[in-house]
Amino acid sequence: MILNQEEARVALDNKPAGKLKRALKRFRAARSPEKLGYPELVLLSALRKEGCPICHSVSGSDREYFFRFFYESHRETQVLEELTSSLGFCRSHAHYLIGRDNGRSQLATVHKILARHLRKSLLDYRSGNSRKDGLARSSGSSDRCPACRAHDEAAERAAFFLANLIEDPRTEERYAEVGMLCLPHLRLIAPRLGNVTLERLLIIHEACMASTLSALEEVDVVEPLHSDSVYASALHLAVGHDRGLGGFAPLVGGDQISPTGDPVGRLVRNISRTDACPICLEIGRAWLGWIAWLDMAAQRSENIEDVLPTCPDHVWAILPFARLSLARCAAEKALEVALTRVRFCIKKFQEKPPPPDFKRPVQALMTTVRGGNPFIRVGRDTLARDFHCPLCNLLNTLRDRTLVLLVRLLEQRNQRARFEAGYGLCLKHFVRAFAFEFDSSVGEFLCQVQAAKLGVLEWELAEYSRKSAWQARPEPKGAEFSAHLRALRRFSGCLKPDSTGPGDRDI
Repeated sequence: MILNQEEARVALDNKPAGKLKRALKRFRAARSPEKLGYPELVLLSALRKEGCPICHSVSGSDREYFFRFFYESHRETQVLEELTSSLGFCRSHAHYLIGRDNGRSQLATVHKILARHLRKSLLDYRSGNSRKDGLARSSGSSDRCPACRAHDEAAERAAFFLANLIEDPRTEERYAEVGMLCLPHLRLIAPRLGNVTLERLLIIHEACMASTLSALEEVDVVEPLHSDSVYASALHLAVGHDRGLGGFAPLVGGDQISPTGDPVGRLVRNISRTDACPICLEIGRAWLGWIAWLDMAAQRSENIEDVLPTCPDHVWAILPFARLSLARCAAEKALEVALTRVRFCIKKFQEKPPPPDFKRPVQALMTTVRGGNPFIRVGRDTLARDFHCPLCNLLNTLRDRTLVLLVRLLEQRNQRARFEAGYGLCLKHFVRAFAFEFDSSVGEFLCQVQAAKLGVLEWELAEYSRKSAWQARPEPKGAEFSAHLRALRRFSGCLKPDSTGPGDRDI
C-alpha cells in the first residue's frame, strides 16, 4: 500500500517514537528560563570561576571513571575488550593509578585477563607480513585508553550543553564575565556554534589573550608560580587546566642524564636492566635532557621559541622540572601560538566573500550550497587544525630510531641473550616495533620473550589474587603483592617507581 505524504506523517506521529517527539517538543516549549537541567547548571556555576568552564566541569572525570571501573565495571566484557584493544591504560593514567592505594585486587584481576589474552596471541604468532599486521590489529596499536576516551566524551557532552547556553539569548551574556574557554575546548565547541556567535567569542578571546600576554611580559621573572598567578592564567587560556596525571616522572633507579653521546652503548646497557623498558628509559633520558637544555638556554636568555612545547600535556609536564625563566618562556610561547591562531581566524571571518562568478554557474552553485563565504570555512578549518608540538615530534622520532637500533642489535646472538635476561619491552613499544621491517627470526624472538614475560606476570597476578583470599591469610606475602603495579608499567611504559612493599595489605 502506497501512502501519500500526509498519511505517512500521521502514521509516523501515531507511533511511540512520534508520540515521544511531540511530548518532548511540548516540554521544551513550556520550559521556563529558570528551569535549566543539571548539566546547564553545572556549566553556569563553572562560568563564575576563573578559568575554562569545561575544564572545571570535567575535572573529576578521571576520578569518576576509576570509581565506576573499580566497583562496577572492571569485569564487564566491553570494558575488557576496550582495554585489550588499547593495551591497557595509557602512561599518564598508569602514573595516576600507581600513586593510589585502592583498586589493587581489581587491577590484578583485569591485567591477569589481559596478559592471558595477549600471551595467547603471541604464542600463535608465526612469521609473515599478514600475520604481523594481524598481530598489530589484535593488540590494538591505535586505540585510545578507555579512561582518556571517557574524559573526551565528558568534554564533548559539556561542549554540547555549553554551546546551547552560549547560543541562548537568556544566558549568552554570562560568558566571559569571569570564566572563559581554553583554546582546546573553544576548538571543540566551535562546530556547534553559528558564525556570528563564534566570531563574537573569537573577538573576546583575542582581547583577553592580548591583555594576558602583555601582563605576562611585564611581570617580574622572580614572581613565584602558583595557581592564581599570571602564568596560570595564560596557560588556562592557551592549553587548558592541568589534569594532574603526571606521566613524565624522573628515571627509575635514581638515574641521571648520561653525558655520553653513544646511543648504541647506552642501549646495550639498558637492555640488560630488569626494572624498565629500554625504549622508555631512552625517552625518559631525552625528556629530562631536553628540559635541562631548555632551562639553561632560558637562563641565558637565548631564543628558544621554535623548540618549546605547545601541546597541553608537555606544557604542563615541563613546569615541575623548570625554573621560573623557562616557565615564563613556555607560558608566553603557548599563549602566542594560541593568539596567532585566533587572530588569523578573526581575519578570515571578517573578509568579504568573493562575488559569484556567473561564467561558472556550477562553481557558484556549489559555493552557495557549501555555506556561502569560503573564508569562514578556512577560518573554521584553521581553528580545528591540531597544533605542531616540537617536543612530541622529538620524542616520537627518538622512539622510532631507538626501536630500529634495537632490532638491529637483536640480530646478534649475544645481544639476544642480554635482552632475554632483561626487562624486555613494554607492550606499547613492543607493538610499535612491528611497524618496521626486520628479519622474521627477530619477530619470533620478540614474541617468544614477550610471551614468557607475560606468562610470569600472569602467574604473579594469579598468586596475588589467591593470597588475598581469606583462606590463604597464613601464607607469607611475597613480591607478587606488587605485581599489579608491575603490570601497569609493562602495559603502559610508565616509569613511576614502585613504592609498595611486599607486605602491604590489599584495600
